[in-house]
Amino acid sequence: MFVGRKPKFCPGTIVGTRGVLVRFCSDMKPVNECLQRHLAGDWGDADDEDTSLNKAAFGDGTGTPLRSAYKIQHPTDGDVRISIVSYPGDRTCVSIFGES
Repeated sequence: MFVGRKPKFCPGTIVGTRGVLVRFCSDMKPVNECLQRHLAGDWGDADDEDTSLNKAAFGDGTGTPLRSAYKIQHPTDGDVRISIVSYPGDRTCVSIFGES
């Protein structure tokens, strides 16, 4: 699963919203690539505030959620934005959300 990127933490269970699963059911590769980036500490298109909070979350042990955002080109829907949220203190679940 991790090609060329070393994960900074284990994701535990990975769950996706129905929208993500339906939209990408025929090809999960773009979603998997975003997940790899998230686990490696590449926050994609996350805003400055989320990026700063993510960097701090690794050192403070408070369980602050890690948030990342990525834009994926979908063959029929055009640009699709997905968001990934995980909790480094818990590390038992990663959630993937989709938006148009």
